[in-house]
Amino acid sequence: MKKILSSIIVILFLISLVTAASFEFKLDENVNYRFRCLDSNNNYCTSTTKLLMSVEYPDGSNALDNSSMSYNNTYFNITLPTDKIGNGYSAIIVSPTSNGTVTEFSYNVTPSGIFQNSGILITIVLIIFVLFILSFYKIFRSNNKLEFILFSIISYFLLLVFIFMIWQLSKNYLYTMEWIISLFHILFLITLIIMFPFIIFLFVYLFYNIFTEKNMKEMIGMGYSPEEARRYK
Repeated sequence: MKKILSSIIVILFLISLVTAASFEFKLDENVNYRFRCLDSNNNYCTSTTKLLMSVEYPDGSNALDNSSMSYNNTYFNITLPTDKIGNGYSAIIVSPTSNGTVTEFSYNVTPSGIFQNSGILITIVLIIFVLFILSFYKIFRSNNKLEFILFSIISYFLLLVFIFMIWQLSKNYLYTMEWIISLFHILFLITLIIMFPFIIFLFVYLFYNIFTEKNMKEMIGMGYSPEEARRYK
């Protein structure tokens, strides 16, 4: 089991490396992009260098069209457009007065912009789900009531965290499907509401079993067989 879990975690980590390829920002966030360039002599560009940036929205329309970047203390600055939700903003920086190097990168804009690395986030969600499955499996392998209670609570907590993170993911990446966002929100609220009654029920169940086992031991001590004690507990 440990080898399987280790293999799953390694695979999920590799997934996070593959999917963490772009930046992610909040809708209408004021993003100041800083950039350093090299001139034709491989020296850092100065204020005499002209840098132009073009940015396309995910739909291909222009967000910036050869806009000049301002120079400030060895860095060139410009405010990135984040006024439309979408994945795949395409940015290009061109330097006509330096060595002509073209720099390209992409970024995404989501409603909340909470998670800066979707690959790592998805990996964490999947790890939580795997831990939930293992904990849930452990419930049915428990040898005593206290262990059963412990893993039941752990499983419930992991399930709550899993649903919450899925809800947050849906707000960021399924923002065009509001019914899915609402569904996960409702599931999270239901799970959160019944958490305390569930924990109380488990502890009542635990104390009930402790009480009945104590009665069984007393009856066995009085000469009853285990079957009779179990029947009249």
